[in-house]
Amino acid sequence: IRAGSFSSPGMGVTNQSRPMRAIANFSGNGAKLSLKTGEQVLVLSERTPDWFQVQKSDGTVGLAPSNYLQELPPTMYRAVANYAGGDGKMPLVEGEEMTLVSRKSPDWIE
Repeated sequence: IRAGSFSSPGMGVTNQSRPMRAIANFSGNGAKLSLKTGEQVLVLSERTPDWFQVQKSDGTVGLAPSNYLQELPPTMYRAVANYAGGDGKMPLVEGEEMTLVSRKSPDWIE
């Protein structure tokens, strides 16, 4: 499967994670992560309306201010080969397009 606009195979994520982008620099400390404008993160949970738990591409997890983050458009994937599926896994037909719902692991998407 090939990713479209957002792909971070090194990021471990949960069922509820969603990609977002920092819209401004933020200087964090302690549990609050520093962000750079344009940096992509995955929201793991919404701790409060103002603070999200996020994971950076290097695996660092911490809090980020929600008003500094902007949702990214859905990620489209295209199957590059047929896959039989089975054992709870969806079969794929080469060329079929799908939208990312969540990442189960670095190697599996839903």
